[in-house]
Amino acid sequence: MTGLYWRVKMKKRRIQRRMTGTWLCLFVLLAGCSPMQEESVENKIVIPSYEATQLHTGTVKRGNLISEERMHLHAQAADTQELYFGISGIPYGEVFVEEGDVVEAGELLARLSCKELEAELISLEAEEKELAIEIEHAKELLLQAEEKSELNEDDEMTNQDEISRCKLALDGFLSDLAVNQATMAEKQALLEKHRIYADADGVVTKIADTGGGVSDEKLPFIVLETEGEVLVGDTGEVCSFVRGESILVYVGEEVYPAVLTQVSKEGERTEVRVSLQSGYSLPEGKKGGEIRWSNGTVENVLYVPKEALVSVEEATYVYEVANDGLPELREVKTGARTDAFVELTEGVTEDMEVVLY
Repeated sequence: MTGLYWRVKMKKRRIQRRMTGTWLCLFVLLAGCSPMQEESVENKIVIPSYEATQLHTGTVKRGNLISEERMHLHAQAADTQELYFGISGIPYGEVFVEEGDVVEAGELLARLSCKELEAELISLEAEEKELAIEIEHAKELLLQAEEKSELNEDDEMTNQDEISRCKLALDGFLSDLAVNQATMAEKQALLEKHRIYADADGVVTKIADTGGGVSDEKLPFIVLETEGEVLVGDTGEVCSFVRGESILVYVGEEVYPAVLTQVSKEGERTEVRVSLQSGYSLPEGKKGGEIRWSNGTVENVLYVPKEALVSVEEATYVYEVANDGLPELREVKTGARTDAFVELTEGVTEDMEVVLY
């Protein structure tokens, strides 16, 4: 029996599926299908053609998924990088390189004087440790008060007053910790503006004349001739990348060690610059790769094998195997993803049987 086609014509607010009489015979007689080729039809969803030999299906299941996010990267040719301090009017501190030096991605090249800022950070870190101790102590006192209340039910008012005092103290310490950590993040970001790091492996070709003795964020301080391959990308997903962090770049089935040499945030989007470690380069013909990270576990969700999804423009669909054995198109909404599965937040029910491609 020759290959058969699913074609779906999209009209305004609904999707109509057309099937030939041969389709009907196919799904009554057989248990599956295997992809052969694709046919493009104007204004219709492109669906693979099938040979009537097997019917591959999967099931919508409920459970927990460890979400995995991905950022696609594209290669950028080696070039000349002008490196700036992120702040003006600060006296020069130390320059750790000379013209002609070979440097590695993420290496600290120069920094401005920032003794007071560093002292503030040390003080904030000590305060954070003290607050952590106070929080643990407050939690213990609250637990003791709750246990005491259960044992001494006669004096409920006194018990509740003591519990309220413990909760108030705990909330105060937690609030102080939040302020402390926000201040630390602000100071750390300011400290980064006092430093210049290498964005990629390369050679220092120029260091600015330090005659003025103070920084100017509008003028390049170090010029770097980059070597090797650099990858850039951006994402709107939640991430916590840090400059200098070692990561892995996935290119097909291969994995390459790399370093995040630049991380910048603008609104909800994060842009990164990645340099492959010395001695590594992309395979011939490859123009990029991806980095992966997890944002934790999503619990009690519906999910399907990723092979069940059919994407058309901005919409995503699955084909449900109906009671009569015929496929029924359903639009779905997706959520968290792993290597093998995708969360579906709308459009399916638990134990629904779907076609896999």
